[in-house]
Amino acid sequence: MLSWVDTFVIFASLGLVVFAVTRAANKGRSGSEYFLAGRDLSWPFIGMSLFASNISAEHVLGMAGDGYRIGMVAGGYEWVSGWDLIMLAMLFAPLYLRERLFTIPEFLERRYGWPLRAFLSANLLIINVFTKNAIDIWAGSLLFKVLFGWNQLLVMIVLSAFTALYTMKGGLRAVGYADMVQGIWLILSSALLTVLGLHAVGGWHGLVAHAPHASLEMVKPLTDELPITGLLIANFFSGMFYWCMDQTNVQRVLGARTLKDGQRGAIFAGFLKLLVPFILVLPGVIARVLYPGISRYDYAYPHLVQGLLPVGLRGLALAGLIAILMSSMSACYNASATLVVRDFVLRFKPATTESKQVVIGRWVTVLMAVLGVAAAPLVGLSVTIWYY
Repeated sequence: MLSWVDTFVIFASLGLVVFAVTRAANKGRSGSEYFLAGRDLSWPFIGMSLFASNISAEHVLGMAGDGYRIGMVAGGYEWVSGWDLIMLAMLFAPLYLRERLFTIPEFLERRYGWPLRAFLSANLLIINVFTKNAIDIWAGSLLFKVLFGWNQLLVMIVLSAFTALYTMKGGLRAVGYADMVQGIWLILSSALLTVLGLHAVGGWHGLVAHAPHASLEMVKPLTDELPITGLLIANFFSGMFYWCMDQTNVQRVLGARTLKDGQRGAIFAGFLKLLVPFILVLPGVIARVLYPGISRYDYAYPHLVQGLLPVGLRGLALAGLIAILMSSMSACYNASATLVVRDFVLRFKPATTESKQVVIGRWVTVLMAVLGVAAAPLVGLSVTIWYY
């Protein structure tokens, strides 16, 4: 069970999120404000929001699980994202912001016509349900089931409802403000767990002495499950789609105050991605030394939280996970609402008022929350969350 100190820390972090959302919710109710934060986001918010909306519970649990299973090579793919974010800053952001787009499919329609716009938008919505929302909800609820024995379905419903409420309240600006709080919280809590884990195994030299040598390698041969070719080539091109065309990520750049803000935000996010192998994958390698033979790889992170963190710090780590989970979910909800309203509703009802657009966007948020809970059990069928 959680101590009162841990409970206080968790609710304090949620209070900071509510405070950030309240500030954002007072900025207006227009369609541009709700979907793109009035195109007024500065680069620190863009960069942290890109990072926070990307790193979610599937990273925290799943990458630690794959760190336990195959080692640091699982984090090498995160470093390649830095190159994709440079492509976003230097090539795609100028194109998107010059056109003053609301959605990425809108850009394709101007070049190739409506059918391709509709096809991509529909695919992005499906991706949001099955490879974003479902994973986030399952991973977050799994942690609370393992640590405290809570009912997993009930946790999924509560997390989805709370996140949907604050996303509906303030739109993209609320997402950006909350992401700033949640991203910082995740970095601090994850770094703390890594430091304590290294201390428990006797420092870096102790880890090298006890961990399998292969688990500390980030470059693998062509015969490996994650070969160097996949790292440098396949992941780079799939990452080009993810970072440069996926609405959930690029929407922050579309809401940039200026082109420079959009570009600097993308570069800032790239620097933050360099931290990921050390604060999310390395704990899994540490867990392999401290807790050999655990029943499921995804339990590596919960074992570290339960075994290494004292009262108070355990609440900090859990608060960081909850925060980043809600950050990713809220980004998915807001992006989905933007896709439905801008790519479909306005296509068939172009006279829809901005206030009506916001109302429809909020209902889409509710629908995405429900679909995410329904699809989440599919994730549990995979060997690890990250593998799914």
